[in-house]
Amino acid sequence: LAIYKEELPQGSDALEVGHTQHQIGGICDQLKRFDDSLECFTEALRIFELNLGEDDLAVALARNNMGINYARRKDYTKAIDLCSEALRIRRVHAEEGDQSGCDVADTTFNLASIYDEAENYDKALKLYGEALASYRESLGDDDIEVANCLKFIGVILVARNDFDEAQHTLLEAVRIYKAEDSIRHNVDLATVLYNLGLVYEKRQDLEKALNCHAQCLRIRKAELGENDKDIAHPALHIGSIYLPRGKVDEALVFLNTALELYGSEWGKESTEYADALSKIAEAHIAQEEYDLALSELHVCLSICKKKDGTGDSENSEKIANILSLIGTIHNRQVEYEEAMKFYSGALKIRIKLHGKNHEKVATTMMEIGNVLEDWGDSDEALDCYSECLRIQRLRQGDESIAVAETLNKLGGVHAEREQHEMALKSFDEALTIYKSHFGNNAVEVGHTWHQMGKAHDAMEQHDESLHCFTEALRIFRTQLGEEDLTVALALNNVGVNYARRKEYSKAIELCSEALRIRKVRLGEEHLDIADGLYNLANILDEWRRYDQALKFYSQALAIYRSNLGDDDIEVANCLQFMGTIFMKENEHDRALTCFNEAVRVYRQKDGGEDELAGVLFYLGRIFAKRAEFKSSLDCFTESYQLRKSQLGENHVDTVEAARFVAAIERKLHSGR
Repeated sequence: LAIYKEELPQGSDALEVGHTQHQIGGICDQLKRFDDSLECFTEALRIFELNLGEDDLAVALARNNMGINYARRKDYTKAIDLCSEALRIRRVHAEEGDQSGCDVADTTFNLASIYDEAENYDKALKLYGEALASYRESLGDDDIEVANCLKFIGVILVARNDFDEAQHTLLEAVRIYKAEDSIRHNVDLATVLYNLGLVYEKRQDLEKALNCHAQCLRIRKAELGENDKDIAHPALHIGSIYLPRGKVDEALVFLNTALELYGSEWGKESTEYADALSKIAEAHIAQEEYDLALSELHVCLSICKKKDGTGDSENSEKIANILSLIGTIHNRQVEYEEAMKFYSGALKIRIKLHGKNHEKVATTMMEIGNVLEDWGDSDEALDCYSECLRIQRLRQGDESIAVAETLNKLGGVHAEREQHEMALKSFDEALTIYKSHFGNNAVEVGHTWHQMGKAHDAMEQHDESLHCFTEALRIFRTQLGEEDLTVALALNNVGVNYARRKEYSKAIELCSEALRIRKVRLGEEHLDIADGLYNLANILDEWRRYDQALKFYSQALAIYRSNLGDDDIEVANCLQFMGTIFMKENEHDRALTCFNEAVRVYRQKDGGEDELAGVLFYLGRIFAKRAEFKSSLDCFTESYQLRKSQLGENHVDTVEAARFVAAIERKLHSGR
């Protein structure tokens, strides 16, 4: 440059000086000395225009490079002006035949990239499309420049939720990059795989999503290093996919990696850090570490609230999600008022953001319905589930999986309200949807069969319930294995069904196998073991195998007392049935001991009036046999009053109690 300036007649205005300035600008660009490079490119442009005129290709090149420099400075207006003029010049020369289509495509691509960075995605997509067409015409469909255009187009389409077109575009880019088989483009391939993973996540094709994110992570670790910031994104998504699959420990490995990188690269006040921390909180909720999860979520809430008020709808949705997770924790801790407060906050935000007919509003309505159902407010729960179903049908169609899940929730509430016909209608529609999506042998189909079996059981339609339970058992065994707890539940219900048919031997066989599985999976002292023992005892009692029944009742009683204390309703139920066996065996002292203890517990419990009335009736009979008529009359009278208030005056049990009251009164009046 110095020699040229000194020796050439034009000095600093010589064309050779311009070309050299342009080369120096390129080197400064590589060295990231952008102020120096801009100065060189600006001087080169001045010289080219002076010597060659404003429409020369050298002018176009200098303008293009200056435009890129301004884009790095976020001065997009100047960048676009410079690159647009460069593109105009190159198009003129292309029409005249002295400029290749690739050069025009390169400038078009650069201009598209600037619009992309400036978030003018409509213009960016249009220009990427023009560049893509030029590259395909000049280089063919399999060139790497074609893949680069497809990559950027795909990323924009993903951001716009145009998942059909995005998937097609990104898959084509993957094909070209992989066919190139060059490590030079591995980082580009990783970007495409990451965005393709996002598409599959949105489509709930989680196996493909996981595969894409895993490939992306592997490539980025190899190309960029273990601690590069771009490792964080795929790690976050891999962890997020593992979470709903129950792979909590594996999820935490990836989520903690993302959290550490977000903290070091973006800072612990960034929304990226909050995203990772909220997912970690979800993992801790799954592990029932509620205090830890609550602490993490309040940190996330604080971060996001600092960003609130900027009109960022994405941030507002993050706040709603955090509120929803906090609500979930309070619901699981049986803190229903607190749960409702946070769920209602999430609902308010989502209705404001999305309107009343959005899927996220439906999700929050479902969560509120769950709280109300647990709280015992079935009317309000039904309203919430029905509104959720309305939105899902509107937005996702009548055959969506989400509709089936909500139908099952509705069926469950109807069953609790003893509206069994309505429950079966909901379950049957859910069953049809699950079969259409997953086939006849899916676990979801099995669970719905099981729900239908319980509804038929409640209606005393035992043939239908046996069919449903048997289908559920077949599916659970096929899909989950012989030792799964769901298999044990289905075995138990099939066994109870056989007991109702008086096929006691078959019933005992099935319920014993259910108990064996539960002992293997849960240990000897779990409450579910007590339930299984109690169930077997009921069947043996009905079969008049009293010694065996007493043995199982006693074992169940010990576990109930160990887990629940002496004053639980399950303890009283065991004592009641043990008392009836002792009564049948004429062991009245032992029967009295059991009944008196059962009465003590039932008197403490709300909703135990039916059982209390039954035990008092038995006590009245024992006292009558002992000729203790005053005590007998007291018991029969209270039993009668309870049954009258609970069942009505004309119910057979009420009439029976009244008959005994009259009989004992006659004995007392006669002096006998």
